Amino acid sequence: VIQVEGGVVHMDFSQKREPPSKSSGAPLVVHGTYTHLNSSKLPKLYLVWAENPSDSGKTHSTVKQRWNEGDETVRNGMLSCATLCDAYVEALERGAPTARFAEIMNENWNLRRLMFGDSALGELNLKMMQMIRECGCGGKFTGSGGAAIAVCPNGEEQFEILRRACEASGFNIEVVRIAEHSEC
Repeated sequence: VIQVEGGVVHMDFSQKREPPSKSSGAPLVVHGTYTHLNSSKLPKLYLVWAENPSDSGKTHSTVKQRWNEGDETVRNGMLSCATLCDAYVEALERGAPTARFAEIMNENWNLRRLMFGDSALGELNLKMMQMIRECGCGGKFTGSGGAAIAVCPNGEEQFEILRRACEASGFNIEVVRIAEHSEC
């Protein structure tokens, strides 16, 4: 979705909706509602990644099955993740301090770890997230693993600590640049 939409997008998957047009004539159902957000209020974001990321198939291996079977840990975890998305949007809209974004991101990681388990997440991903946290930063996966988004509540000095830790641990780090949404 984000590759098509660009910018910063809140994706609410709580319901199915009809797409705005069906020009191809093929039946099409879109899951969720996408809302563009103001990226100017985002804290500075950093992308941390491993050269050889984990396999997302392994990461997601049992979660869908457990959801379908009614696993309370997965179901409650997913609902909590949705609540965290709402909290992130609220923090963004009111221009909250970076520390609030770090709290939300860290809670997202805690939930993900609880739902997926360490063996599915893999040693490299655990090492990356532990390093981010040990630097006092907030962090969460960008997707299925192998990369994380980090924020530094204490600014550039903390970023330098994180950058050096990444270098020492064999991870890469770059400042995230948001490609703004443009109407087509």
